[in-house]
Amino acid sequence: KIGDDVDVLVARVKDKTDDKIVRIQAITNLGNIHDSRAIPALFMALEEYEMQQAAYQALIKIGMPAVESLIAILKSKNAIVREGAIKALEGIGDKSAVEPLINLLKDNDYSVRQAAVLALGTIGDFRAIGALINILNNKDSDMRNRAAEALGRIGGLKSSDVLIKFLKDKDYLVRTASADALGMIGDSKAVE
Repeated sequence: KIGDDVDVLVARVKDKTDDKIVRIQAITNLGNIHDSRAIPALFMALEEYEMQQAAYQALIKIGMPAVESLIAILKSKNAIVREGAIKALEGIGDKSAVEPLINLLKDNDYSVRQAAVLALGTIGDFRAIGALINILNNKDSDMRNRAAEALGRIGGLKSSDVLIKFLKDKDYLVRTASADALGMIGDSKAVE
């Protein structure tokens, strides 16, 4: 019976002539069923801006069975698809996504780079520290701010030493994010 439900829901998702609300509900239901057969249809939904949030949230619910395919579509030419895949990987939190996410820190699309920084901070793997430290030298203060936040979530002595230097950044938000990050890390050297 559930297999039949999955087939019906997949057909609703794929039918672009159907009402958007019905399609979003079908996507949500596919996530609730946790059936990996829904993954290809959910990837198609990632291509549509209106469907993307529901699609990546459904992929998060499916979890680990979606990880390998999500990593593969990080190479998509479509920035919306890459961003949706990043958000799903962030929600799943599997550390096998760390290296591919680090590679996306040099993506041509700003939203993709931004999503990769946030995902790396959420996943919290020490392998991302060096790449995030490089982002702190970026001209864009928003990216520096997000990198500082991500480093705070990851923690570690190396993060702490670098973040102390950014307490004197010219941008108030970067200074604040660095201070908050140091507070998350809890390194007593930051008090000095």
